[in-house]
Amino acid sequence: MNPLFIPNDQEEQLIETIQKYCREEFCLIRMTETMLKKSIIDASGEMRDILRNGQVVDFTNMPQGEEGRKYYDTDIIAQSKVAEQKTSYYRPNTKKGDPRFWPSRLPRYAHENDLIYFTVYEGKVVAIPLRDDPEFENTLKSYFGEPETIEDYVGMLTEMMRDIKGKWIESVSPDKSNPRDVGDTLEKALGIPVNNLKNADFMGEVEIKAKRANAKTKDTLFSKVPNWKISPVSSAVDMMLTYGYESAKHPGYRDLYVTVGNTPNAQGLFLKSLPEETMLAQKAIQGQEEKDTCYWEYETLKNTLHEKHPTTIWVVGEEKRINGKIHFQYNKVQLTKQPIFSQFISLIDQGIITFDWRGKVKPDRTKYRDHGHAFRLKSPKDRKKLFGSVEDLEL
Repeated sequence: MNPLFIPNDQEEQLIETIQKYCREEFCLIRMTETMLKKSIIDASGEMRDILRNGQVVDFTNMPQGEEGRKYYDTDIIAQSKVAEQKTSYYRPNTKKGDPRFWPSRLPRYAHENDLIYFTVYEGKVVAIPLRDDPEFENTLKSYFGEPETIEDYVGMLTEMMRDIKGKWIESVSPDKSNPRDVGDTLEKALGIPVNNLKNADFMGEVEIKAKRANAKTKDTLFSKVPNWKISPVSSAVDMMLTYGYESAKHPGYRDLYVTVGNTPNAQGLFLKSLPEETMLAQKAIQGQEEKDTCYWEYETLKNTLHEKHPTTIWVVGEEKRINGKIHFQYNKVQLTKQPIFSQFISLIDQGIITFDWRGKVKPDRTKYRDHGHAFRLKSPKDRKKLFGSVEDLEL
């Protein structure tokens, strides 16, 4: 994402408000003096995807020049009202013919440095300047309708949680504390088979995430290795051998237990979104050289994120020993609904979502082991940024 388009705290709050009412993919573009003077906005890869997937316009099939220009309806939500306008889409007669668009009369509603939230709703582009407005939420509610209610399967799971509320449940590993025990014990108590499937835990519809009370660990979102077929580094083993370090805990191994964020870590690794290529890259800086190491395609990440988190309940487990055995009690539950992928990428650019390499291997490429290389959310406090809203469930 263009750093200019990263929202500030106030804009982030307005985005969260929008996502209470509209769960469609979106693109953020900050207005510049050039855009406003020339009435031109470059259609980024993200914006082109939203327009194509929303069946508004597909620039790949558009001829260059005025004969290819198209106009479609756009709603601008601003100043406590909805303004019906037209947006022009075209490719200029330049060498590349880079796609451009412009909502008519946009300067009436947005000024220089304003961040605009673009989405497609019911086949129409919607532009929402992220500006303070006392009627902002009421206008959204009138346009998009009331937020969705909790689905029946969430209600079923909540009832199951109520049955175990206040009970101390013996851990699946009562003699030794392991990170996964709090979740595995909960799923066993609910009668849900423990699995590592790509879809959600409960009826394929609700993902269950549990962690110990006061745990300072990040929220694990999902595990997904890069697409090695298109990456300069061709395997997880090669990542360990190239960017790992001699293991202190496991002599004779090379470890790579590191967090990769938006700035270089000790291994020089960092993440960078490539919206024009619709890929996420992991880059490496070694000395003065910067190079790409591996890639995840946006479509793969989006599908995995949505498959794993159609709806998620986040459970807090208290832990104590009873007669020398580890037990858990589960009394606090939060609900989030399907995340928006464009926000996932934005949070990577902000360093709020990171990627963890968690594995080891022998230098001769044998004995490879990993604990799931995964994308993780920095803090439970950041769930609202990814999922749009967080609801505390009453048990």
